[in-house]
Amino acid sequence: MIPCINQATVMKADTIRFIESAGRNGFSQIELDIDRLEAAIKKDDLSKIRAVIKDSNIEVVSLNAIDNYPIMSEDEMAGSLKRSQAVLDLCNSIGSGILVVNPANFKAGQDEKLVEKRFDFFMDRLGELSEKNGIKLGYEYVSYNDKVVNTLKKTIAGLKRWRSGTDLVLDVFHMFRSGETIEDLPSDLTSKLIAFHVNDAPGISIETVVDTDRVFPLEGVMGVQKYIEELKRKNYAGPVSVELFNQKYWDMDVDTVVKKSKESVDRLLAILIL
Repeated sequence: MIPCINQATVMKADTIRFIESAGRNGFSQIELDIDRLEAAIKKDDLSKIRAVIKDSNIEVVSLNAIDNYPIMSEDEMAGSLKRSQAVLDLCNSIGSGILVVNPANFKAGQDEKLVEKRFDFFMDRLGELSEKNGIKLGYEYVSYNDKVVNTLKKTIAGLKRWRSGTDLVLDVFHMFRSGETIEDLPSDLTSKLIAFHVNDAPGISIETVVDTDRVFPLEGVMGVQKYIEELKRKNYAGPVSVELFNQKYWDMDVDTVVKKSKESVDRLLAILIL
């Protein structure tokens, strides 16, 4: 398994500074945030960012994430697919082989089944675009009640409905919240897992814990090491990416957080060789 870091861990940091810090602190792979990357391109130019990636010996594993683009009307669907094409172009421009997509929201009073049906259509069209652009599409479920396809069980069903090229990204935080483990992933779908996000959660009610509560791996109560051990048994060898949304870390020195992220993921993966 390969240590990786997601830009959400230091979301306030300048993108170039984040890339350079990741390289300095021993990461060979990173995940970039779409909005932060686009802002950096506007500010610093794409060629400069590509040069920094090369000089830092960094691979951009994925761009994160297509998240709740509007899909209910035909105009919304067309606009969201056009926006998705622009992001796929960005993947190719930056050398990212994976585009991560999160589930759509449904609002109070909306028919969840209708939203899910529209999301299925969006996933099929997005999968078609991804395939044409040579980019892997990785679906990452989010476990909140206002999200469609918000469990691993529902995701497995979705993978059977969507285009065969759709792959899977999992986050230990949302698996913990949905009460699911790697053992719940059928063996015939294990090869579809292309990235795994790691973090931990403090000892508060599982019903109330949210993304901004996330802490470093092995500093909480989730038992993240069990997930890693299960991944090893499934022969997973891909990115294990530290993804935190804790605003306390956002306000800290970038190198301090990135260094601690590397140390925490290294400790986590060291469990595999004990």
